[in-house]
Amino acid sequence: MSKPIRPITDYVNTVADPALDKYATYRLVGCTNISAIMYDLKKVIKIRFGGTAYKFHYFWLNTSIGIVVGFSGDKQVMEVIANRLLDHSLHFTRAECLHVGGGAIRFKAYMQTIEMMYRPIPGKRSYSGSAVNAQAVAPRRKKRA
Repeated sequence: MSKPIRPITDYVNTVADPALDKYATYRLVGCTNISAIMYDLKKVIKIRFGGTAYKFHYFWLNTSIGIVVGFSGDKQVMEVIANRLLDHSLHFTRAECLHVGGGAIRFKAYMQTIEMMYRPIPGKRSYSGSAVNAQAVAPRRKKRA
């Protein structure tokens, strides 16, 4: 049985986490492999901060203007992400910053305007990201007899 598809609003709500203080949105021009880009960003952040805990959220979706990625995190993580996206990549031609700053409410409103440009690709994943399910409950263990 396949996993149910999360609604876009779950991802937007997760990225607009008020516990995180920095927000940014980028358009990836000529994006060929979003999974490889996100894997690379996570690897760079892990290397940069070592064993220390870091927290950031991301959400990407295919739009009428191309792949758009929203990020939230602390100042240090957001600087690493911005610098990495400005570097040359095999997976996209260039990254254009669409939105930076503002609080969680302003960022969420901006992401909702981006959501209106959503263009699904038939038979292919068209959006994803980090999502926290607030209603998730740990499965109960069966009692032993």
